Amino acid sequence: MIAVRLLCWLVYVHVTGIYLFTRGFLLSRLALPNKSQQGEEQWNRFATHKRAVVLVIDALRFDFVSDHPPDPPSPNHHNILTLPRELTAAHPQHSFIFNAYADPPTTTLQRIKGLTTGSLPTFVDIGESFSGSVIQEDSLLHQLDSSGRKIAFVGDNTWLSLFPGFLDHNLSFPFDSFDVEDLHTVDSGVISHLPSIIQQSSERWTLAIGHGLGVDHAGHRVGPDHPVMKAKLEQMNAFLGELVHVIDEDTLLILLGDHGMDQVGNHGGDSVLETSSAVWIYSRGAPLSSSSIPLPPEILPKTTFPGERIPHRSIQQIDLVPTISLLLGLPIPFNNLGSIIPELFDRKDSSVNEALGLNARQIKRYLDAYRASASGGELDGVWSDLVKAWSEASDAPPDTRVPALFAFSRLSLSTCRSLWAQFSLTLIGAGLIVIFTSIVASYALYSLLGDSGADRRQRLERSLLSACKVGALGSIVSGFAYPLVRDYLDGVHAHHLILFGGALASSLALTLTCKPRFTFDSVKSTPVLLILHILCFASNSFTIWEDHIIPFLCLTSLAPSFLTGFTAPTPRLRNRILGFSTLFAVCVRLMMLSTVCREEQHPYCVVTFYASSTSSAPPILALVLAPLMAVSIPQIIRRVLAISKSDNGIARVFLPWILTAALLAGTTCWIFEWIHSMEWFGDVGNVWLRNARTTVATAEMVLMIFGGLAFWSAIPVCLGIQRTERPARTTASIVTETNGGSPVVADAGSKPSHSENTNLGSRATVTLLGYANAFGSPYFILWSIFLSVVWLCMQLTGQVVLGLFTVALLAYLEVVDSVRDIWGLNEALSKGFASTVGTPSTQLPSNSDPDGLTLKREVKFSEIVPLALLATHTFYRTGHQPTIPSLQWKTAFVLVSSVKFPYSQITVILNTLGPYFLVGLSAPLLALWNLPPSLSLPVNHQENVLLSVLRSCLGLTAYFNSLLLGSAVFSAGLRRHLMVWKVFAPRYMFSVLEMAALDAGVVVGIWGLWRVTTGPPLPLLKAWFPVPSPRPESSSTSPELTIANLKTRLCNTLAPLRSVPPSSLRLSIDGFELLDECDLGVVRDGDLVSIEQINPPESIVVSKENLPERSADRRKHTSPLRDLHPTSKKRKRSIESTSASEPESTSESDSSSSSSSSSSSSSSTDTDSDSTSTSSVTSESNISEPDSGPSLPLPRRTEWQETKLKPLPRYPPKPLPSSTQAQLTHVPPGFGKPQTRARNKRRRLKRLHERQATADSGPVSGSNAIESSACAHPESQFQESEALSNGNTPDALLLPSLSLRNKNKAKNFRSLISRPLPPKIIFADEEDEVSARIEISTENLRSSSLDSSRLASTSMQEEVERRPLATKSMPLLVPPSARPSLPPNLFVTSVDVEAGIQRPKKKRKTRAAAEPGHHLVGDLAEDTGGDELDVTLDYGNDEDDGPQEKTSRGQVHGEIVPVEVDLNKLEQSAKSNWAQFPKITRETQAILKVGDVIAYKDLGINPKTFTPEYLTTFARVASVDLTKVVVRPLQPRPEVSFSARLGQYIEEAHEDEFVWEDIIGGDWRFIRG
Repeated sequence: MIAVRLLCWLVYVHVTGIYLFTRGFLLSRLALPNKSQQGEEQWNRFATHKRAVVLVIDALRFDFVSDHPPDPPSPNHHNILTLPRELTAAHPQHSFIFNAYADPPTTTLQRIKGLTTGSLPTFVDIGESFSGSVIQEDSLLHQLDSSGRKIAFVGDNTWLSLFPGFLDHNLSFPFDSFDVEDLHTVDSGVISHLPSIIQQSSERWTLAIGHGLGVDHAGHRVGPDHPVMKAKLEQMNAFLGELVHVIDEDTLLILLGDHGMDQVGNHGGDSVLETSSAVWIYSRGAPLSSSSIPLPPEILPKTTFPGERIPHRSIQQIDLVPTISLLLGLPIPFNNLGSIIPELFDRKDSSVNEALGLNARQIKRYLDAYRASASGGELDGVWSDLVKAWSEASDAPPDTRVPALFAFSRLSLSTCRSLWAQFSLTLIGAGLIVIFTSIVASYALYSLLGDSGADRRQRLERSLLSACKVGALGSIVSGFAYPLVRDYLDGVHAHHLILFGGALASSLALTLTCKPRFTFDSVKSTPVLLILHILCFASNSFTIWEDHIIPFLCLTSLAPSFLTGFTAPTPRLRNRILGFSTLFAVCVRLMMLSTVCREEQHPYCVVTFYASSTSSAPPILALVLAPLMAVSIPQIIRRVLAISKSDNGIARVFLPWILTAALLAGTTCWIFEWIHSMEWFGDVGNVWLRNARTTVATAEMVLMIFGGLAFWSAIPVCLGIQRTERPARTTASIVTETNGGSPVVADAGSKPSHSENTNLGSRATVTLLGYANAFGSPYFILWSIFLSVVWLCMQLTGQVVLGLFTVALLAYLEVVDSVRDIWGLNEALSKGFASTVGTPSTQLPSNSDPDGLTLKREVKFSEIVPLALLATHTFYRTGHQPTIPSLQWKTAFVLVSSVKFPYSQITVILNTLGPYFLVGLSAPLLALWNLPPSLSLPVNHQENVLLSVLRSCLGLTAYFNSLLLGSAVFSAGLRRHLMVWKVFAPRYMFSVLEMAALDAGVVVGIWGLWRVTTGPPLPLLKAWFPVPSPRPESSSTSPELTIANLKTRLCNTLAPLRSVPPSSLRLSIDGFELLDECDLGVVRDGDLVSIEQINPPESIVVSKENLPERSADRRKHTSPLRDLHPTSKKRKRSIESTSASEPESTSESDSSSSSSSSSSSSSSTDTDSDSTSTSSVTSESNISEPDSGPSLPLPRRTEWQETKLKPLPRYPPKPLPSSTQAQLTHVPPGFGKPQTRARNKRRRLKRLHERQATADSGPVSGSNAIESSACAHPESQFQESEALSNGNTPDALLLPSLSLRNKNKAKNFRSLISRPLPPKIIFADEEDEVSARIEISTENLRSSSLDSSRLASTSMQEEVERRPLATKSMPLLVPPSARPSLPPNLFVTSVDVEAGIQRPKKKRKTRAAAEPGHHLVGDLAEDTGGDELDVTLDYGNDEDDGPQEKTSRGQVHGEIVPVEVDLNKLEQSAKSNWAQFPKITRETQAILKVGDVIAYKDLGINPKTFTPEYLTTFARVASVDLTKVVVRPLQPRPEVSFSARLGQYIEEAHEDEFVWEDIIGGDWRFIRG
């Protein structure tokens, strides 16, 4: 809900600010309902014709009919439509050609309005281009209808939507107007129907309108400089000749273009080419001009068309309205601002003077009515000028009256053009205030999400709740205050004030509650590039050339990361940063090769997006590169994902098959469109191509949006499980590498070593692939689904650019991740961590989180800037400019053959704003890329992931909101600038569209994040819980305790479950559900209860205060878990609790119970590598108090063997062996066999006796559970050695390598040892612990080169024989996923991913030896009563010495002669049989002599993994005395430095000297003599 609230607030303030500013800034005009009346003037006195034929050739530019076309002329559109100039040259008084200025926006609908009403369109009318509204104001068609005359129509059906009911149904033949690819249907209809209408009885119609679209569609498809355009103009020229022959002498023929077209065939803007349209007026009968007196040149302006040398007569296109009205004897429409064309009224009876006077009086009546209207205040500033001009025109003498009247008409037109850009400064200011305060509030939220405090989620929730309340209050207060202030706020309505009050109040509330801190660091991190980008909008030149500025800013934004690469401490990071930065820069530069020029950039810009500057066809190179890019992009994505082994799961199927097919389908559609435009296959082939394109595009769009999203939602993960056979080893090493691409490995093998043996027995290794990028890879698959949708809407060159954009995005994500690794690695080295495993930026503990239990990835604003600039760069390079003519209208027909709502609008929007949508969708990737899930506290982990993603999205929206503010401020400040409507206003409009597309992408991205991290499991919970005793049978009044009461008590007592309703929990034992009404007596002492949440909440927050402390003092306290005998063969019932959204997984075991006075152990496994972990609660009566806090359970051997890692949904589970299935049989509690219950009882009594015998022994500890004091006091090893010599078993064996007297150490080794422990823990494998089984065969003892007679005395042997078997074991290793907390000086990077793997139990037998000299094993066998010796010890480390490891070493008779040794065989033997070699102790030190081969383990740095590990050294004794031993190593030892030069070997000293204290305190072994 927190994400939904934040997004709702963002959308609300963005929409409010944009709406208020737009309402105050963009043009508005009041359309008066007045109508001109027939009796007002003598309108019919100037009539010369009874009928008129108006032929509109859409987009007919003036140079298409000019007799002096630009030099050099184009062979495809110049000197082709020649009939108008030929007739004008032959009949100059009957034919006139004009260059007519069409007011922008130059779209068909707006121009039809101007051609019929004589009024001016507004800038916001462009939104009606697809669906026009009915024209209500007075127009030429209204006057014809009111006079009872009929109108015939053929062509563009836009006329029907504007004038319904005015066109005669029997004389109307409308055709669809928006099928751009259809060049002939509309024109053919006009050619076939219009002549027949004209030839009908002329009494039936007065005005016949024909509107052809072929020229316009040809321009959109192929541009004006194409043979298709030549063919269309030739067709129109022939049709004009036909019309000239069919009209009679009472019919006036008017040919005009509604607008022009730019060099590539588009229109909509205000460039000269777009506003220059052709007008030809021809009269076959009466001459239009018969006076021999020339007209004043002031009323006959001329203009020169670009490229031409001779100026031509120019008019305003709206001048046709009064001219046609008077020539037909109709009143001029009331709202007209056009002037008559003087040449057509130049007659001998002073018609020009009278016609101009009539026209001027009509304009004056309109101005008076507008002045008296509600919007009349707009004329206050210029009214005096208008009145003065009217007085001068009215009082002017006859010789100057014509110029004065014409001047008044043009002054009225220019004044209204400027006034209808009237701005509401109040709404403009309100909009700017809302936008600015929203940016400040976003920064406050951004800073809050970047805090390291654990309560930032709670603070964010409180802030959003406060903002909601304050915003609602602000809206209410504003609504009540409106009646009091409306007289002072001109043009402001009640809803304006309500929206403003709510947005302002909520933004201020967020800012005050979040309290952003402005420090010196925040000043240093000022986004300079963002400021420069905003300042570009202050200049029209910089705004025009923004497409060339953005690449420079984009590459500059990557410079800090590129420079950081040179300081990388490892070559791998350095190469990654430099390589991917170079790839990013190359993609940006290649994208610059695609250009679309706006009018102001000529002649310094060359169009490369199209085949030429006069064509809209794709270049040949794009036809070749687009299919290659469609095939390459999925492979590139898969290759990048393979770096982190994330190309598994859904990626293995989606990328090579689904995405490739989708991209190829999108490319195929546009190739078909190009073939269609070439007209190679005729009409039949074109129909087939059109249908094929529509089918392929529709199928691709539907399948990717619905099918692709459904497929991704069902299987979003990109993980894989790999099982391999690995050599058998000594310990279990579980390592996760989140940066190097190495997968998570659950390896039942040895820790890495340079002397690794590969010839031993093999065992299965489970590798979890893709774990390092478990969040980023599935989210990128979602991103690629929408990439395919945008790809479909892009033209071929745009698809190539979009492919480069995808590669640049992947490269940038890798750069960001590598830079974070450098920061984390430097931080680790500065704090003394010798090695980091995983992504340092996500793994290292912070000051506020020293245990490293929570994960927080802070997204910096400097990481967001390149992504935002890349979006703008892609927008420009996909063939767009912030101008209306750059809109690629042909994309409206990707899914349909004609304009249909909403499909045409959607595809145009995706084509234009697709890059911004994709960048908004990619914002979460900055936080998710190479981010592995956490196995410690998954709920806190997912919470931190959500907050990091929200921070990234906030930063990106703040960037574009700042651009919106900048463009709005400078557009409002320069609102009277000459270029405001040409440059500044369009840039503001596109900023609004960018913001909307970005918000849409962010909303979809948050949904994708929810799917990736959905279904959070219960937190890992292992606690001893005292079950309330059921009511005594004798008490009939006591309430009966049920399972429902237990659920309530669990939720009230255990901190992680306090926010969970008891009714949503399901309790079970061994897979059998415990019903709520069941008596509590079914839960017995020692039972392990599985807790499953049926309806998991959004998140469960586990505060660090509720986690058990792992300090040294805490472990010294008595705990039921610490008193447990570690050699118990069977474990208690262990059941897993998972989220209800995941399949249930239950680990089986034999059932047993313990008495009420004894302790039990609970354990649970971590399963589901995707999003689940386990929880378990062990019930124990009268053992632990509920307020004592949960104790840390220790994992047992049987759990590790029997659990099974759940496979991914794609892979069906393999059937278990029959023996394993037999072990999984569910036995209800208390229903076991009598023999089993009796056996368990005997074993419990035996364990109780053993615990009582060793009750005074302190807790043991291994290298995986070292107390923090051990690091600070290594000299305590000497005390341990004395305890050994006295025959006492020490409580804890410290690391033998902690002695600092070894001279064979690095110079800084002493300082490193004094620091916290190395940040890695190696898990020991219980299966290979020879000491765990006491498996010593006769052959092994016989092969030993020493005899028991070499013992210094028999006291040690007697002590070993007399000591109970395995009464004390090494401490159990607690994997990181089972640790609720860790000591501050321990840093765990290993991951317990092998939990959940079920293995069959192995039965091992220890044979009693009968040979002499092997009485130790015989005594052990006799001590067990001759039964099979099957002892299960703990899952501990082999380096720690237990009593069972102290095997006797036989005495050697005679002197040992040194012999040559095979080092490889020694290493292999030591790895597999280390515990079988006799240990050097005080009792056996006397038998050590010169020439013996010994081995010892000490802490060192593995040169392969650069991690601290116990390394084995083999040496030969050089000399022995009473104080020291000098040995000569048999192999070189690597010396690893913590500087940039890692893993280099140095020359080893020839001899090493050790004191006896180090030898006896360490793990030294006899190898051979």
